[in-house]
Amino acid sequence: LNRGDFGASAFDDPVTLVGRIRRAGFARAYLHLDLDVIDPDDFSSSLMATAGGPSLEAVTALVRQVVDSFDVVGFSIVEFCDRGAGARDRERLRAALENSI
Repeated sequence: LNRGDFGASAFDDPVTLVGRIRRAGFARAYLHLDLDVIDPDDFSSSLMATAGGPSLEAVTALVRQVVDSFDVVGFSIVEFCDRGAGARDRERLRAALENSI
C-alpha cells in the first residue's frame, strides 16, 4: 500500500479502503485518530483544524468499518483542543465512537 491510498477518498468509500488493506495481507489494525482532520464546521474542538475535511459522521463510519473488518489492537485519539464548544464536541465524539467501537 502507498501513502496516497489513505487520502480523503477513504472517507467516501471505507469499504474499498478496508478491502485494499485486507488484500495487502493485514489482519490487525492500530487506529490513530487525529481529530484535526475533521472539518471545523462540524467539529471545532481540534488543535489544527482542516477546512474541507470529512465530517465526524464520515470519520466514525470509517472507524466502524475498520473495527468490523480487523482485529483492532489499539486506538489513540489526539489533537482535542477546547475551542469554546469543547463540552458539546466531547459528548458528540464520545457518542459517535461509542456507537462505532
